[in-house]
Amino acid sequence: MNHSPTGSPPPAPSVAQTRAAILDVARMISEARSKMVAGEMVALADLEHRCRLACQMATRLPPPLGRQVRSDLEAVLYDLDALETDMTQRFGALARRPLTDDSPRPLTVGAAYQAGLGRTARPRSAAPPPVDGTASYPPSAAPPASDPTEPHTAPTSPRRSWTL
Repeated sequence: MNHSPTGSPPPAPSVAQTRAAILDVARMISEARSKMVAGEMVALADLEHRCRLACQMATRLPPPLGRQVRSDLEAVLYDLDALETDMTQRFGALARRPLTDDSPRPLTVGAAYQAGLGRTARPRSAAPPPVDGTASYPPSAAPPASDPTEPHTAPTSPRRSWTL
């Protein structure tokens, strides 16, 4: 936690600052999706960092003010789901980042999403699955079977709700 030299926590961000950070994340997601369409590789480290910062800002808001950015956060989550779907369509299982319980880093949005689907991950020490598609997955972690001639549909989930 960042503290000022006096030892007190930094002041909570304003709703406008938080909304600007969330909209910056939305812009980055849009750019990433455009790059995917153009066949370019997408670097996600900065997007993940900015997502984390925007979420931290939102959680530092007092609850009445946090409710003002709830719909912005929901929109970003749906955009992230769409980006994940785009990446999974393009790269298959390579687009998935494994979940690990021994990871010192917080889970990413994609990892949290996978956890919500009840999927388990291989330990970090385990070898990654082969790229040629011959991987053997436990039933709960297997990528969905897909027919390249059929359009891809993302799994649907119940509407999310938060208490800010």
